[in-house]
Amino acid sequence: MRHTSIFYALLLAIIIPFTLASCSEESGEVDEYPNWKEQNETTFSLHLDEARSYIAEGRDDYAIYNIYSQDGDVSNDSVIIVQKLAAGTGDTPLYNDSVRVHFYSRLLPSTSYPNGMTFYKSYSDFSYDTGTSVPYAAPVNSNAFTDGVITALLNMKVGDHWVICSPWQLSYGDSDNSSYSVPAYSTIITDLYLVGVYRAGTTVPQWK
Repeated sequence: MRHTSIFYALLLAIIIPFTLASCSEESGEVDEYPNWKEQNETTFSLHLDEARSYIAEGRDDYAIYNIYSQDGDVSNDSVIIVQKLAAGTGDTPLYNDSVRVHFYSRLLPSTSYPNGMTFYKSYSDFSYDTGTSVPYAAPVNSNAFTDGVITALLNMKVGDHWVICSPWQLSYGDSDNSSYSVPAYSTIITDLYLVGVYRAGTTVPQWK
């Protein structure tokens, strides 16, 4: 089932001013990603401030996690922001484990995609139905997941359903990703549901 996220609604409100002027007057061509680096960095920074204020108020449905590979204080571009939609009680994966997940990842809104372009998903269609789609299986430490998603997985329990905001530094970096048509400097929003954990050395069973 697809959940409506306050988290994503806030992002939409923040980025609207950036997308108003997106067509070149000289050529008439649409600029799909105007001021993309600035837009993504500003949006992430503003939402990070929002998340910190919610956490300070005592809300437990928001969290900020340092990138899994660093301890102690880190810069703002080395954290992910999480909105927790549902809480699980199962196992937490380790770095060398494998997982099954339902997910979809999208960009911030752009000229032709007011809700952000969905570029990577486990679902068989856009109904985001966990009952009809087979959850995706992969090792946590594989290149199937960005550093932002790996960081989230290492803090999740089976049954958790989170919306994750990862800065471009923990996503696809400062180069275009042609495999997914993701432009450089893209903040990524990932809706992630952890279905199962399989310890290192065990085989991920077929989904029934």
